[in-house]
Amino acid sequence: MERGSLSFPDVVNTGGWGDENTKPHLKASGSYMPRKNDKPREHEEATIQVGLRWNDDGSPAVAADQFILQRVDNQFQLVIGHAPFPLVLGTPKEQRAEVEKMGTVPVHVRGRFVLQESALRSLIAMLNERASQEGW
Repeated sequence: MERGSLSFPDVVNTGGWGDENTKPHLKASGSYMPRKNDKPREHEEATIQVGLRWNDDGSPAVAADQFILQRVDNQFQLVIGHAPFPLVLGTPKEQRAEVEKMGTVPVHVRGRFVLQESALRSLIAMLNERASQEGW
């Protein structure tokens, strides 16, 4: 690690979803590692909290109805997709026959996300909180 470089291990949302009082922050920790010609000194640790500002880059909202969550070493991979059901025309009997011939419907992957355990726990807590607010 170069002098002054930071690693950002956790994103923490300290407020509710969409709450104007939400003050999400990033916990950042960095360390000083002496360069070749630096005078020897003790290893320094720093923790810095900085505010986050979400920027909407104009990304379109996309449908998502299929989810895979799998553990990969000490992280979790979340794959989000959408399986649009194809248009099937005809009488109910013809529709049924057409669907049975299909066998499978493709899932279009919308994104793959690698989450640390702490991020997954934050996501679960946020989803549970929102579900509770909705009365689910």
